[in-house]
Amino acid sequence: MKKLLLTAALAVATMIGANAQIYVGGSLGFDSYNEESGSALKNQFTISPEIGFYLSEKFDVGLDFSFSTEKYHNDAKGNSWAIAPYARYSFLQFGKFEVIGKAQIYFEGDKQEDPAGNELKGTGFGLNVTPILAYNLTENWVLFTQLNCFALGFSSYTPDGGDAGTHFGLGLDANDLYNTNNLQVGFVYKF
Repeated sequence: MKKLLLTAALAVATMIGANAQIYVGGSLGFDSYNEESGSALKNQFTISPEIGFYLSEKFDVGLDFSFSTEKYHNDAKGNSWAIAPYARYSFLQFGKFEVIGKAQIYFEGDKQEDPAGNELKGTGFGLNVTPILAYNLTENWVLFTQLNCFALGFSSYTPDGGDAGTHFGLGLDANDLYNTNNLQVGFVYKF
């Protein structure tokens, strides 16, 4: 882990020294979910700040952070976090719109508490590739949304005291184009 952090710090220092254009941004999310039976009401709030560096007009690297809190109807609650270094490449531009490919590796952790106060913790990691649609409002402001109709990824999650579970997915689902539950909209400000 120390080698990974040292490598990341060295990469950031190199990029800053190369006069890379810095940007900051992020997204906010709120999700309220209720099954028809009414037994699984869930409210979730997520904040996801990010920082990155444009290395060229088409290529940038950055770091996403994510913090989430959720509460269920039965007083169960939970918190989670994630950190995800990424690389993005703009492979199609038309007017102010861009289609960007994003590849990221993420590390995550969570803590859940049931109504009796028992805690469950876990950690995980994964890799995923997703397309992003961006709109350049001005020279400095960019709006973006992750296109959830395409998915490619691998993840592994290990609950404390349990066995790791892994998942690999590759899919194309036109239904997710209209599913606002999975919609994430954010912004970036370029310095």
